[in-house]
Amino acid sequence: MRQDNDEENMEQIKALIEDIKREKQLMRDEAHIIRGELSQAMYNEDLRSHLLNFIAEFEDTWQETPKKRMTGEYREEQEALERRRQSTSQGEDDVYTPSSSDEQTYRETSF
Repeated sequence: MRQDNDEENMEQIKALIEDIKREKQLMRDEAHIIRGELSQAMYNEDLRSHLLNFIAEFEDTWQETPKKRMTGEYREEQEALERRRQSTSQGEDDVYTPSSSDEQTYRETSF
């Protein structure tokens, strides 16, 4: 009689353990879904922020450019940018001239 009761208890315990495992897996699945939704929401917020910043910069440029064109500032800025691009592409900024190369003697070293 006692052995039958122990077997019933073991079956109940096994059934409860299986229920707990299923609940645990459901909770993991829900947590995974929530993480995915949170990640998507953060991505969307970041994208929205970048888009709003781009629109604000575009509107500022859009409003400033006609004023500058009328006063000639725009052409001056474009010419300065073009000169800067040309000087960089020609390598003028990369020219190195040592200031005191004649005064110093150099030793060869081996590593």
